[in-house]
Amino acid sequence: GDGHDDTVLSSEADDHIGVLVVHPEKTRLRLKQGVNIVGRKSSSGMTDVPIPTDNLKVSRRHSKVEVRHVPGKGYCYYISNAENKNATYVNGTKLENGECLVLQPGDEIMMADLRITFEK
Repeated sequence: GDGHDDTVLSSEADDHIGVLVVHPEKTRLRLKQGVNIVGRKSSSGMTDVPIPTDNLKVSRRHSKVEVRHVPGKGYCYYISNAENKNATYVNGTKLENGECLVLQPGDEIMMADLRITFEK
């Protein structure tokens, strides 16, 4: 034994799933496995990953990041626009509704004038 046990599931394990970093404050928002609805923080609780912003152009359900675990490969990340009127851009490319992109570490996501980068 090297003391490494993959069966331990704690909240710390989430750190390895992925993080959205909101600039310029460098706020780190953790992703969970499954579907993550990303959007402006609100009291309604519609958002899985609440972004601390007052910009009303950022919808409460702005983007959707789906994290899937692929056996032997680790996690795969898929981002799509959450059917909102305000677009989501990844590396300068607008996501059309229904379109899905694979997120790579270092990718830049724009929601209105908010810049967010994805890290593993």
